[in-house]
Amino acid sequence: MPDSLGFSVYLSTFDAQWPTLRRWAGTGAPVFLSLHISEEFDPDYCRRAESVCRKLADHGFRIVADVSTKTCAQFGEPDLIRLAIRLGVWALRIDYGFSSLCTSAKNSIRITAVGQNPSAASWRITASGSSL
Repeated sequence: MPDSLGFSVYLSTFDAQWPTLRRWAGTGAPVFLSLHISEEFDPDYCRRAESVCRKLADHGFRIVADVSTKTCAQFGEPDLIRLAIRLGVWALRIDYGFSSLCTSAKNSIRITAVGQNPSAASWRITASGSSL
């Protein structure tokens, strides 16, 4: 599968999208998932998001999560690193509200910008030289 082919899913329609996605299981295809769509927030939001991320990761997809500061707040996580590890995220697309200090690396975890626009960059997460 070409590296340029990927998918986009919504939590609210994931079950309907799964039959199509399942055909690409195990290919390492990236799946873009926005984790800051307020209209999708409900009391079960975090559980649904974790379930979708777990299913995607278990089937060999690379999760590219679109995040903002309200994402960390919604999940009760203090930073993007803990959130990404919790959800099994392969890469982050930083939307708004983060400073460069907020996205800086801690300990052996490195976040690397991918792309030219720092205000809407994608960030690749690595730990100790290997991908998370």
